[in-house]
Amino acid sequence: MHCQSEGDKARAKYADAHKDAPAPQSYESARLAYGQARYKVIPVVEELRDQLNDAKHEIRCHVDDRDTIERLQRSWQRVHRRLRRCRVQGCCVEESTFDVELHDCGVDDLEAQVARFGYLTSVADDCFARLALEPDLLEARVAAAREEIYAILAVVLPSKVPTPAPAPPTKPAVASDTEESAPGAAESPSGTGSTASAMPVVETADPGPVDYIRLYARALVAEWHLDDVWAGFGDVAAYVSCLCRAMKVSMAGHRAIATLDGELRVREARWEERNACCRRLRANSVDEIIQGYVRRIHGADPEVDGDCGCDCQACRDGDHRHHGGGRADEGRGRRSEHEQRDEERDEADDDQDDADDEDDLDDDDLDDDDLDDDEDDDRYERRPSRRRPEDDRDERTSRREGSDRGSERYEGRPRRSGSSGGSRRSTPR
Repeated sequence: MHCQSEGDKARAKYADAHKDAPAPQSYESARLAYGQARYKVIPVVEELRDQLNDAKHEIRCHVDDRDTIERLQRSWQRVHRRLRRCRVQGCCVEESTFDVELHDCGVDDLEAQVARFGYLTSVADDCFARLALEPDLLEARVAAAREEIYAILAVVLPSKVPTPAPAPPTKPAVASDTEESAPGAAESPSGTGSTASAMPVVETADPGPVDYIRLYARALVAEWHLDDVWAGFGDVAAYVSCLCRAMKVSMAGHRAIATLDGELRVREARWEERNACCRRLRANSVDEIIQGYVRRIHGADPEVDGDCGCDCQACRDGDHRHHGGGRADEGRGRRSEHEQRDEERDEADDDQDDADDEDDLDDDDLDDDDLDDDEDDDRYERRPSRRRPEDDRDERTSRREGSDRGSERYEGRPRRSGSSGGSRRSTPR
């Protein structure tokens, strides 16, 4: 519990340190502010674009050379391609997943996950912070583009440059009779005492001949700046999508890092607890030995050697080991009657199971013996019958009697085959 509480404290500390991280409240504020800012600058941008087109047309008329204008356009296209490669705009964060792995991971693996997640989370935080400032940055970029375009218009079309509204006149302070009048008011040429007439008049020098080729190049760059005021966001939906992605990545990253920090603190607390236990054991080794010795003395520890309440001879002699130890309170170490009955029933069931197993083995042996007898009977039936000596003796007697009867019927010499060289065919018996 102590180690887990330390992990919870570490997670709470991390959450408190990053309480200003992107949240749904800041997301809603930035989304609404950007929509309002874009709504206000859209007509201004359109008006500036029309004025810049008029200035470019006027410059082309002054140059009056199509080849020069085409060369300027081709050169600008090459520069524009290089500028597009250098531009880092649009959404400043990518989709990221934070799969936290706690099991089967060492401390080094956890710290590596914290470092990787911390980098991705910091990128998302910076992106969200920049996007939250985008409404103010949008107005600043539009103002800079307006100044650049007005500078070009002042050369070719000064009549289209809007004059700034005059500042409201300031009422001069009325001097009292005791106070002296201001020196500037006393020395004013008009004699009216106004401070405006006392300001020096700045005379503008003659700019000389106008370089319309360079002025046209400035107009091309000003047009690019005017197109770039949106910072790569084609519409409000693109900005809101990027803002939402930055918020989600940031929140997921902070959750993962908080989990990892808590796990690291838990493991650190466990290691500290282990070291503390080892230090206590080293410092109190003798006391630990004595404590273990006392626990093993008969009757010294009531938890082990206390009266179990049994009336058997062993318990009367003080040996309670057959009950699994003594008791700390009433009834501890004593087996109840139903527990004893359950154990006896279990033992009887085990004996019955053993007997059933033996019967099954005997039945299997009998079946094997019957099978062997059947096989022997089959072999005996297939084997030819063996002749007995009595059968041979009876057969010889019957043959001899038959030969005697034949000799009585024919008393002459026996016939022989006509060809002496031929083999005699034996008649089977």
